[in-house]
Amino acid sequence: MADLIFEDVRTLDDRPLVFFGHSMGAVLAFEVTRRLEEKDGISPRRLFASARPAPSRRRDEKLRTDDAQLIADLKALNGPNSGIFADEDALRVILPAIRSDYKAIEGYAVSPDTRVTCPISTVIGVSDERVTSDEAEDWGKHTTGDFELMIFPGGHFYLTEQLPDVARFVAERITQ
Repeated sequence: MADLIFEDVRTLDDRPLVFFGHSMGAVLAFEVTRRLEEKDGISPRRLFASARPAPSRRRDEKLRTDDAQLIADLKALNGPNSGIFADEDALRVILPAIRSDYKAIEGYAVSPDTRVTCPISTVIGVSDERVTSDEAEDWGKHTTGDFELMIFPGGHFYLTEQLPDVARFVAERITQ
């Protein structure tokens, strides 16, 4: 996935880049940043890693093999579109993609010394059961640039409830 995104993003070298990745998207943003820096010498102005442990922090995230387990896991996150679980047709369409995402992230790991040069801001919800502040703090080990951790009220989808404050936080960092 990161290779495909990299190929599209690398054509945007005429403008400043900033990445904001939430959950699995944080890992994708990190991997795209690595490719940009290593292959093209382009460093984004900042990487925002949201709701995800640092790349070198492994968790026992086991693939939910049956639909009921996967749906229960997704419901536990209290996402913004929880109503979709009542629509069986929609579930048949989205569950294979979600299962693929889980499988991809389950096998992801990098060494603790894997770094990018761009600054990293890690953002989490204080009650997110998917990432602790210690796991989020370790994103700082993956950059030679500045690092900061910001904790907002809320869980894994803190973004939904805190959107104005998160947007302000991001805007302040990309205009510095």
